[in-house]
Amino acid sequence: MKLECTSHDSDTTLFRDKISELNSLNRTLEQERDDLNSKKHELEAKVGRKDSEITSLRAKVNELEKVERGLICRYGLISCLRSRVRELED
Repeated sequence: MKLECTSHDSDTTLFRDKISELNSLNRTLEQERDDLNSKKHELEAKVGRKDSEITSLRAKVNELEKVERGLICRYGLISCLRSRVRELED
Protein backbone atom coordinates (compact mmCIF):
# COMPACT_ATOMS: atom_id res chain seq x y z
CA MET A 1 0.00 0.00 0.00
CA LYS A 2 2.80 2.41 0.82
CA LEU A 3 4.37 1.74 -2.58
CA GLU A 4 1.13 2.77 -4.31
CA CYS A 5 1.02 6.06 -2.42
CA THR A 6 4.62 6.82 -3.26
CA SER A 7 3.99 6.13 -6.93
CA HIS A 8 0.88 8.28 -6.89
CA ASP A 9 2.73 11.13 -5.14
CA SER A 10 5.52 10.89 -7.68
CA ASP A 11 3.05 11.03 -10.58
CA THR A 12 1.32 14.02 -9.02
CA THR A 13 4.63 15.82 -8.58
CA LEU A 14 5.60 15.13 -12.21
CA PHE A 15 2.21 16.34 -13.36
CA ARG A 16 2.53 19.56 -11.37
CA ASP A 17 6.03 20.11 -12.72
CA LYS A 18 4.77 19.68 -16.28
CA ILE A 19 1.92 22.12 -15.65
CA SER A 20 4.37 24.64 -14.21
CA GLU A 21 6.65 24.21 -17.23
CA LEU A 22 3.73 24.66 -19.65
CA ASN A 23 2.57 27.78 -17.80
CA SER A 24 6.06 29.21 -18.04
CA LEU A 25 6.22 28.46 -21.77
CA ASN A 26 2.80 30.04 -22.22
CA ARG A 27 3.94 33.24 -20.49
CA THR A 28 7.05 33.30 -22.69
CA LEU A 29 4.94 32.88 -25.83
CA GLU A 30 2.55 35.63 -24.71
CA GLN A 31 5.50 37.99 -24.16
CA GLU A 32 6.91 37.14 -27.59
CA ARG A 33 3.49 37.78 -29.14
CA ASP A 34 3.25 41.14 -27.39
CA ASP A 35 6.76 42.07 -28.57
CA LEU A 36 5.90 41.11 -32.15
CA ASN A 37 2.66 43.10 -32.02
CA SER A 38 4.58 46.11 -30.76
CA LYS A 39 7.11 45.80 -33.59
CA LYS A 40 4.26 45.36 -36.07
CA HIS A 41 2.65 48.61 -34.89
CA GLU A 42 6.00 50.42 -35.13
CA LEU A 43 6.47 49.18 -38.71
CA GLU A 44 2.91 50.12 -39.65
CA ALA A 45 3.52 53.64 -38.34
CA LYS A 46 6.79 53.83 -40.28
CA VAL A 47 5.07 52.68 -43.48
CA GLY A 48 2.36 55.29 -42.90
CA ARG A 49 4.98 58.03 -42.57
CA LYS A 50 6.74 56.86 -45.73
CA ASP A 51 3.42 56.80 -47.61
CA SER A 52 2.82 60.39 -46.50
CA GLU A 53 6.31 61.39 -47.66
CA ILE A 54 5.71 59.76 -51.05
CA THR A 55 2.36 61.51 -51.42
CA SER A 56 3.97 64.82 -50.50
CA LEU A 57 6.82 64.30 -52.97
CA ARG A 58 4.38 63.38 -55.72
CA ALA A 59 2.40 66.57 -55.04
CA LYS A 60 5.58 68.67 -55.11
CA VAL A 61 6.65 67.09 -58.41
CA ASN A 62 3.23 67.80 -59.89
CA GLU A 63 3.41 71.41 -58.70
CA LEU A 64 6.92 71.85 -60.11
CA GLU A 65 5.76 70.45 -63.40
CA LYS A 66 2.91 72.96 -63.57
CA VAL A 67 4.94 75.99 -62.51
CA GLU A 68 8.26 75.37 -64.21
CA ARG A 69 7.18 73.07 -67.00
CA GLY A 70 9.38 74.41 -69.77
CA LEU A 71 12.67 74.75 -67.93
CA ILE A 72 12.43 71.60 -65.84
CA CYS A 73 11.15 69.41 -68.66
CA ARG A 74 14.07 70.47 -70.85
CA TYR A 75 16.51 69.06 -68.38
CA GLY A 76 14.49 65.90 -67.72
CA LEU A 77 14.16 66.69 -64.04
CA ILE A 78 10.49 65.81 -63.86
CA SER A 79 11.07 62.31 -65.20
CA CYS A 80 14.01 61.96 -62.82
CA LEU A 81 11.88 63.06 -59.86
CA ARG A 82 9.01 60.78 -60.87
CA SER A 83 11.47 57.90 -61.16
CA ARG A 84 12.71 58.62 -57.63
CA VAL A 85 9.13 58.66 -56.30
CA ARG A 86 8.50 55.26 -57.95
CA GLU A 87 11.67 53.90 -56.31
CA LEU A 88 10.42 55.05 -52.93
CA GLU A 89 7.07 53.36 -53.54
CA ASP A 90 8.82 50.03 -54.05
